Amino acid sequence: MRILNNKLLLLTLTLSLPLSILGAENVHGDESPEANTNAPAGDKLADAEIQTMLRDYIDTDKLGVGLVIGIVDEHGARVVSHGRMDNGTDRDVDGETVFEIGSITKVFTALLLQDMVERGEMKLDDPVQKYLPDSIRMPAYQGKQITLLHLGTHTSGLPGGPNNLSPKSWRDPDQADYTAEQLYVFLSHCTLRRAPGIQEEYSNLGMELLGHVIALKAGKDYETLMLERICRPLGMDSTRIALTPELKSRLAIGHAIPGRPVRSMNFSFLPGAGGLRSTANDLLKFVSAYIGLSSSPVSSLMEKAKAFHSLESGGKLMLVWGSDKTVFAHNGGTYGYMAVLGFDPKIRRGVVVLSNCRNSVIVGPIWQPLRDGRSPKPPRTAQIDAALYDRCMGQYQAGQNEICAVRREGDRLLLQWLGHPGQRQRNLSYEVFPQSESVFCNEFWGVQAMFLPAADGQALKLVLTSLGPYSGFKDPIKLTKVSTDVPETPAPIQLDSRIYDSYVGQYRKAFIFGLIHLGPTLSVSHETDELGNHLIASVRGLPGYDTAEFFPMSETSFNVNPITTEDDIGLTFVRNRKSKTTRVNVYWNGTKLRGARISNKPAK
Repeated sequence: MRILNNKLLLLTLTLSLPLSILGAENVHGDESPEANTNAPAGDKLADAEIQTMLRDYIDTDKLGVGLVIGIVDEHGARVVSHGRMDNGTDRDVDGETVFEIGSITKVFTALLLQDMVERGEMKLDDPVQKYLPDSIRMPAYQGKQITLLHLGTHTSGLPGGPNNLSPKSWRDPDQADYTAEQLYVFLSHCTLRRAPGIQEEYSNLGMELLGHVIALKAGKDYETLMLERICRPLGMDSTRIALTPELKSRLAIGHAIPGRPVRSMNFSFLPGAGGLRSTANDLLKFVSAYIGLSSSPVSSLMEKAKAFHSLESGGKLMLVWGSDKTVFAHNGGTYGYMAVLGFDPKIRRGVVVLSNCRNSVIVGPIWQPLRDGRSPKPPRTAQIDAALYDRCMGQYQAGQNEICAVRREGDRLLLQWLGHPGQRQRNLSYEVFPQSESVFCNEFWGVQAMFLPAADGQALKLVLTSLGPYSGFKDPIKLTKVSTDVPETPAPIQLDSRIYDSYVGQYRKAFIFGLIHLGPTLSVSHETDELGNHLIASVRGLPGYDTAEFFPMSETSFNVNPITTEDDIGLTFVRNRKSKTTRVNVYWNGTKLRGARISNKPAK
């Protein structure tokens, strides 16, 4: 199962700085925490400032569909949101909008395990085998068995997912109809590469199995147990796996990328790793109880769930949380959603971020500066001539030909990394505020930019002198102005059905002027449903790559569905002078492959 992602220890400012420079890391109130209209006392970050960032991200940068931010601390809870539910109505997202939360579900599964332990129904050092039918053989390593603690700390040695999935369609790569019998067959034939408890390795399968055996022991399905022991005691009335008609009416439609809605995930059998749907208001209740801001029947349970447990490796880990007990965070992602939940017990402040767009680049990085509550605008700013803004506008090039664009919107100056031409994913733009005629900063992200006057015959320079505590990078980045033009933000691409049809067929690498075709076959098909047109590609003759959807970046270029594979794969179709498609260029993790069209029909 490809539920995004691992523990959120994200310290990279991926939304505003080039990944090749910084590198990327993985990351998945009150009793009634409704939104306050203003920031609490002592918090310098106003709701209006958050709203501006969300508006820039969704309306201007066109990188999201709907975003909901929830913040809770000793002064209360508030929700700031922007964007659309896109569910056939004109409703905007808000604190009551339902989202898939993916791997944040694991935090609830861990809490259920702690509850089972407190009730004396399970023990952490119990072998998982104890709770499975006698006919099932759990994998072991040289006699060392996997325990419940190993599952809850991602140290079981089990892989991320089972290898006996057999999806019937590209629409469901994780196979919603996967059965207990299939799971048991996989477990009975699985071989561990190392002893349990030795190495932490993120495993959706391990958490799915944990939720399964908890439900078996309790004699109730996972959702019923979760509602009885966690959600209802916390007043979380909008957190479910199976949605009622009323909750469905509040469900934001998920998108792989803006403009491309996708189907919801279905976890009817194994929901313990990513099956929950929830709202910002509900999750703020959960966070508030975990911090100790509100009292509830599960408060003592949450406190015990923060305990560290000794493992065979000599290390100590908490259940699910990958924290140092200073900052707790977990993210999650499904086909069309991204989410993060985090809190700092020391300052007693928690943050929830929910997006109905899977490729959102803001969800992971934004929660930590939201936790810190700094205003983007420094306490003191300079009054400068607006003409200086015009002088700064344009494109600046870094040493590896990556581009940073600087644009003006009225009295606002914004920076945005565009990366390499044709880069798969664009980044968020952010406003910088003048501290002098040449120095601009954004304290929310901890970024400082300096514009150096152009010497005789030389172009204007831009130096990012401070990249802040979230960047993971200390040295300045120097750029040179190469153009006064500021490129328009591309809108989501919508193509006519006939264009999809023109690319259907089979492609193979051609030799000797196209007379010989060798290697794997790329088969391209076109399907339609209530969500629109779909370009589907499959590779025949190359193990490990089956079928995936590709989304349009332009009329001729398509990128793979980002949840199908971690590889960066793009297709660019080439036409001849008669506008007939003759070949395809495949861009695979930086490598370009060329395929000639050998048939106008997909492979059977």
